[in-house]
Amino acid sequence: MPAFGTLGNIETLWAQLKTSETKEQLANEYGNDANLIENLIEASLKASFFETAILPNRDYIETNTSETKNNYELFCRAAMTLVAKREASTLPKQVTFFVTNYDICMDVALDIARIPTNSGYVGRFNPVVDLSDFGRRVTTSTLTFGYQSEIASANLVKIHGCASWRKNDQYIEFSNDFELIKEIETMIEDLRQSTDPDTSNQPQHLQQTGGPLPEVRDELSEMIAAASTFVGENLDNSVQKLLDKFNELQIVWPTKQKFHDTVLDEIYYAQLRRLTNQLEVRNSILIVTGFSFADEHIRKLILRAADTNPTLKVIILCYNETSEEQIVENFKKESISDSMIVPNGNITTVTASDDCDIQEHLDLKTIATLLEKVTKSWA
Repeated sequence: MPAFGTLGNIETLWAQLKTSETKEQLANEYGNDANLIENLIEASLKASFFETAILPNRDYIETNTSETKNNYELFCRAAMTLVAKREASTLPKQVTFFVTNYDICMDVALDIARIPTNSGYVGRFNPVVDLSDFGRRVTTSTLTFGYQSEIASANLVKIHGCASWRKNDQYIEFSNDFELIKEIETMIEDLRQSTDPDTSNQPQHLQQTGGPLPEVRDELSEMIAAASTFVGENLDNSVQKLLDKFNELQIVWPTKQKFHDTVLDEIYYAQLRRLTNQLEVRNSILIVTGFSFADEHIRKLILRAADTNPTLKVIILCYNETSEEQIVENFKKESISDSMIVPNGNITTVTASDDCDIQEHLDLKTIATLLEKVTKSWA
């Protein structure tokens, strides 16, 4: 079983909820109760997102997720073994992992593999997020003659923040206690058990279970109908407290309105600049896996870099042909024609096929095998 689930249509529903058309519809149909209904739906979407992408981090280290941990470790080791083959002293033996997820999977894998890593944290007992930590290279020297040689190392850039980050005054700290996650989990459960709706007049397919947080459904209209059954239940304060607590998470939410905190805003854009700078380096290679390019900011950034740096190579390893089709469709959003146009021809999508040795889906374990094959071909 995977350690983390998929988000489904949460992001789509989220975007629909925040449109001016939806706000106008709620105001016309529900008057003074429109704000409560909107907050209930937003809290429900955030709760579902939280339980899928954030909550599993709390027990990830201790729980039986050995397959996931092993695949991440294999991937990290394979990438580091490949870059360690570099002989030129002008080329750093360093891999930069740009992670858009919120989980600690890469952190744990790099730890298990004992790979020297610049994680953007400074400090041992109270580590604080400090982006000046990136780019430091690790060398070892002999005691007798002082000869130096570089050790392969990694940069781990968490573009969208991390479940283990927490705000402390004007700083963001790294914490393993996950107290905020536990607190939010309790608040969600308390709200779900707080009251039962009157669904006697609702069609069977719209009847609500699990308390006042409407279940995530296929259509926003169904969630609105379910949320409306809780009007008059005096939920305003408890729902708002939950939304405020969600905003204490130091993550970039997957919405157009990404930010609620200036410090996190600055870190996000600083890390995007690091990605931009990395892609502008001559002969850089960006290997992409597990990313759909649905994120407009990052999609535009990578396309712009590929356009301005013809020596850049972007290799997108698609899990299967369906994911490849979705990625191409997302790229088409930046084109005036109905096709994926890359002027320099330096963006390539790859899937497993009958023409190569790899017949499986391109997951992390399979990608690690591919990287090992590349390394052996250089031996």
